[in-house]
Amino acid sequence: MRLTIQFESTPITLPVNYHYLVQGWIYSMLPDDGYRKFIHDQGYQVSNQKFKLFVFSDLLGSYEIHGRSMTFLKGCRLKIGSQSEEFIEYLYQFLMQNHQVLVGSQTLKIHSVSIEELPYFSGKKEVLIKTLSPITAYRTVDRKVEYFQPDSEEFYLSCLSNLKKKAEAYDLPIVPDFTITEIQSAKKRLIRFKKTFYVSYTCMLSVYVDYPTLELMWNTGLCAKNSAGFGMIEVIRQKYRR
Repeated sequence: MRLTIQFESTPITLPVNYHYLVQGWIYSMLPDDGYRKFIHDQGYQVSNQKFKLFVFSDLLGSYEIHGRSMTFLKGCRLKIGSQSEEFIEYLYQFLMQNHQVLVGSQTLKIHSVSIEELPYFSGKKEVLIKTLSPITAYRTVDRKVEYFQPDSEEFYLSCLSNLKKKAEAYDLPIVPDFTITEIQSAKKRLIRFKKTFYVSYTCMLSVYVDYPTLELMWNTGLCAKNSAGFGMIEVIRQKYRR
């Protein structure tokens, strides 16, 4: 399940590396009754790994960059997804009660909020997806980080392993399975989150996938650091294989 938040068409200026501010704002919308602490500190766990099971997009809209700041002259929109309907409902309730919000030191006025669900299909489909926030796939060995490009086998295996662990952590009765059949328009991006720089990629991917697997990646993102604003995808086109 997802939210799409449309901010009003007034200039919005934020740091170029705004993802940490957006993440902090998302946490601030959760109720301070133990649920916020659960998501932030504990999350859903498997094999000593923690998964927050939410993801958010880049801020979407035309912008200008001046030094370390970027300005959206005509507003922008943000998408937030989660495997947990409870999580989305908390955010929706907050946004319905607040017509403007504070992200960092910038006040953003809310124009509209809508809830989205992925349309169901049976069997498997070949689906074209694109990134709404860049995907980062890597492994760490002896404190050395190795990043994987979208056309590598390691990239695919990292995405698949991540989805399987998420399904197990959330106790979903599925075994995620998909195949990447084509990669288009891959572009490298270096993004700073807190004090760390991450190598990531925007791209379009054709994947052969069933609905439960697609829904999980649609709700929670592909590969690592989803709750930091990496790996959100959008479905562009679907077609059945003959």
